Amino acid sequence: MGYATALKLAENGAQVYMVTRNIKKGVEAANKMRAEVGGTGKELKLYHLECEMISLQ
Repeated sequence: MGYATALKLAENGAQVYMVTRNIKKGVEAANKMRAEVGGTGKELKLYHLECEMISLQ
């Protein structure tokens, strides 16, 4: 799912778990979402996890 879908789900109260290959970009995306919604008084339930898929082990 993409950024816009994750944002809409979070805005509507869903707990959103973002799985990213790059932890820095995941944190930046979550912070951007919080900043976009910040003025509405809603607290987003956003969580991000790093998932490196180079190795299958």
